[in-house]
Amino acid sequence: MLGADLSPFFRRGEFASEAQLAGVAVLGIFDNPHVPVELGMGVASTNPTFLLATVEVPLDPIDRELVHQGMAYRIAAHEPDGTGASILILERMA
Repeated sequence: MLGADLSPFFRRGEFASEAQLAGVAVLGIFDNPHVPVELGMGVASTNPTFLLATVEVPLDPIDRELVHQGMAYRIAAHEPDGTGASILILERMA
């Protein structure tokens, strides 16, 4: 539902954890599943994402940094879902 209070969903200790998004503390759900890659041999990659309230996403988030548990990621894409939540597609920074 658009405009719904998402704070219970992003409560720390339930599902959410804290990250630094462009230097600002935010709560969200980090996911980093392994994804098989078809290269003719057994290879896997990861697809890290961070789900958070859309109001917490800065304007023009692409290429900004998100730090989660000491690991830095570059925001490759921002996908708002129209319900007040957004998924940030991340790339691990070297």
